[in-house]
Parts: sequence; C-alpha cells; structure tokens
Amino acid sequence: MLASWPISGWPDHTGQAAVTVGVTGNHLAAMRAFLNDDYTTFDRISSRLDEDGSWQEYAVLQGAAFAVAARRRFPGEYTAGDIIRFVGRARAAVHDETGQIDPVTAERLLRGVLSNPAYVTGLDQNAMAQAMMTLLKTLVAEEGLTGPELDAFLAESRDEARHATGY
Repeated sequence: MLASWPISGWPDHTGQAAVTVGVTGNHLAAMRAFLNDDYTTFDRISSRLDEDGSWQEYAVLQGAAFAVAARRRFPGEYTAGDIIRFVGRARAAVHDETGQIDPVTAERLLRGVLSNPAYVTGLDQNAMAQAMMTLLKTLVAEEGLTGPELDAFLAESRDEARHATGY
C-alpha cells in the first residue's frame, strides 16, 4: 500500500508519487529529539537520515504524529474559533512576529486532518511543513507528553504511519 503526504487517505497535492514507508528507530529517535528540543541529538540522527536517504519516511511519521496529536486535542466537536485560538497560541509560543507560520495554512491543515482532507488542497508545501512542525510541537507540549507518555505517543504515531502505508 502507498501513502500520500502527510498521511494515507489524504490526496497527494504535490504532484509527486506516493511513497512506501518503513518507520525505523532512527525516525522515532529523531522525532523524540525534535519534540524535546534536543537539537544536538536531532542533528546527529539527521546525518543518519541524510546517509540512508530516509527523510521522506520521517516526513510521513511527522504527518502521522500530527494527525494523532490533533485528534487527541480535538477528539469530537470543535468550532472554527477553537481552531483559530489554538493556531494563535501555537504561533505565540514560537514568537511568530514575522508571519513565518501562515495562520490560514495552519488552520486548514488542522481542519484537513480532523474532518476533510480537501482543506489542504492547494496549500504551499513549505508553508504546510512549517505550520505542521509548529502545531505538532504545541499539541505535544499542551498535552504534557514526557517520558513514558511521549514513548506511547510515538508508538501510536509509528503505528499510524505503518497502518497508513501498509508497513
């Protein structure tokens, strides 16, 4: 089975072929380091991902982690105001005074993973990736995931990525 960015079930709006994904321990370790702001470890593991050319697999894991975290934060009914306020908090958390995180992109990305994948149609891939990283970090921080809870979240994200791709 093949997966599209950011997770299976989302249309591939990049025009690129979908990829087969095998999530490894390096991908999980990189995600853990990213979420913990451990840039030394992230840089060290990143060099391994460069060597084995598996950044696309990491991106799919990141998309799966974003989907898992978003569904945990917004498990049922939510309003447009809930999404707007959350995106505002996420942008404030990273001191986005220069507008590097496009709020419309971030809001559409959340709505896309929560209810309708069509919301991501036409989004700029770089803007979407920047928004996803910021939103993911905020979702995990607000949930207070550390230690065993973070490990469980990463395992759930890995399973989501594997389920979405058949690996």
